[in-house]
Amino acid sequence: MHGKQQRGVRRLHVGATSEEEAYQMHIEDSLALLPVLDAITQQQIASRQEDATLLCSILDVGSGGGLPGVILAIARPDWQVQL
Repeated sequence: MHGKQQRGVRRLHVGATSEEEAYQMHIEDSLALLPVLDAITQQQIASRQEDATLLCSILDVGSGGGLPGVILAIARPDWQVQL
């Protein structure tokens, strides 16, 4: 594309424009949920006073191509994550 057309496309672009930006927008944002979900899981363990195998079940119903669900499933393989 040339000149004005190329500038127009860049203005309308809503995704990441570099690998670093994609990492920050998608991976880091998804992983930001872990501290809260880990705390909830730890509360479940404490209240049950046992080591249960499945303490976290997540349903990702958004339209973001599996984010954050895929990232959370990779980070916590013992959790049940439904996309």
